[in-house]
Amino acid sequence: MSSFPRLLAYIHERRPQLLDRLVAEVKEFVPRYELLPVEDFRGSLDGLLTALMELLVGTSPTAVQLRLVAAAERRVAQGFSAADYLRATFVVPTVLQRELRLLLAHDAAAMEELVRLAPVLIDLTATAGNTFVDRVSRQLQAKNLELNRLNQQLLGHQRALSLEVGAAMRQLAAANEFNRLVIESLSSGVFVTDRTTEQITLFSSRLEEMLGIPAEEALGHNVSEVFARVGGLDVAGGIDQVKQTGSMPLTKHHITLPGGKKKSVYVRAQTLLDETSIPIGAVVLVDDVSERELLLDSFSRYVSKDLVRRLLARAEPLGLEGERRACTILFADVRGFTSLAEGSSPEALHMLLNVYFRLMIDSILGAGGFIDKFVGDKVMALFTEGRPGDHARAGVRAALAIKQAQAILNDERRAAGLPALEIGIGVNTGDVLLGNIGSDQRMEFTAIGDPVNVADRLQHMARQGEVLVGDETMRLVEGDFTFVDRGDLSLRGRQATVRVGQLTIDGG
Repeated sequence: MSSFPRLLAYIHERRPQLLDRLVAEVKEFVPRYELLPVEDFRGSLDGLLTALMELLVGTSPTAVQLRLVAAAERRVAQGFSAADYLRATFVVPTVLQRELRLLLAHDAAAMEELVRLAPVLIDLTATAGNTFVDRVSRQLQAKNLELNRLNQQLLGHQRALSLEVGAAMRQLAAANEFNRLVIESLSSGVFVTDRTTEQITLFSSRLEEMLGIPAEEALGHNVSEVFARVGGLDVAGGIDQVKQTGSMPLTKHHITLPGGKKKSVYVRAQTLLDETSIPIGAVVLVDDVSERELLLDSFSRYVSKDLVRRLLARAEPLGLEGERRACTILFADVRGFTSLAEGSSPEALHMLLNVYFRLMIDSILGAGGFIDKFVGDKVMALFTEGRPGDHARAGVRAALAIKQAQAILNDERRAAGLPALEIGIGVNTGDVLLGNIGSDQRMEFTAIGDPVNVADRLQHMARQGEVLVGDETMRLVEGDFTFVDRGDLSLRGRQATVRVGQLTIDGG
């Protein structure tokens, strides 16, 4: 019998979600994996989870080793460097432990198993890394054997030495040309510096394109001089780190190019060794992730960053499917908006709506939620991050932030002789279906379910200035906020009553 029964159950139950998170974060920290087909990468991580589960149930280490060997050989064949592969093997257990810790915080027995899981993950990570290094070493040994064989042939044919040397020189030129073509085909920009002079000895065309710096202005020049025109990128400091530690880990930088254009890049560096393993310089790789960062930032204005990362990690286009998930829903609506509109010019009404929506957006995003939709002057917001207690507290905090911002706005309006803006708010928590509705031609992302309807009904019932909160939300945030019990109330269109609380003005 396994000594990790609860962990195995949780991993099995949440396997798709864990794989989503692993795919997203490994790609973020090791951009090289962006080049893999998602099915290949996801299947590899799924195999790693299977290997872990086999270890936890006591499967023979030999079977696990065979899985790791197959994965390592596949990555070696795809041209992965040891640095990229090893970085991924360290990211995976870190993310896995963090996600399990969040998931199992309520389960003391499972948390005890999680503590005992750490050495198992360390062994699995070490075995995966050693296996990859062994595969690479075998590949290099095979190449070295071939080179040694060629050298023996050259020594054995001294009479044809000049011809052999000529052939070898041509072969070397071809190899250099091949290496140049390989470097130029990389999606990463590459440059190499001399260890002593710190002059740039190689500057790829991809890096020229990425940074707008011609190769002729970089080759033979000191690295500090060349990159002085790129704001936000301390390359000289990175080279010093390589000299001291042998490498510079993957680091994200927001840079400004000589022409003023801004970009987001990942930078990593490694010591360059000669044939006798003596350090002779540094190899620096630069990956442009501006488009991905722009997509993440732009889409996150509409939905949560967590959802964007999960969508980017998907293997298939987004369809009409949904995901059952616990979340907190907030509805807010202006009371007497028709009267306000009737007494206002179109310009004044436009300005008022902009102020109102900015108030709502700042309060909701500041609490960690996202706007699902605007319906006239009504706002629907969702809070999905973390455990139910986390997003329930976020929803109530957003309601309090709205009330505080509303009070400041109304002071300004009264001072200007304008009527106050009154807002009714409803907050509720429960399991909903989170996904797309509509058709293949026109979709809308939203939440569907009874908790959504309850939140909307609570908003309708809320009088001017009130925040009404459903029973499940109150239970989850008990002790953090103060409520006045309004009892079990009947909601329009719903047979069952709902216990309702009114959030106090100070919130707790």
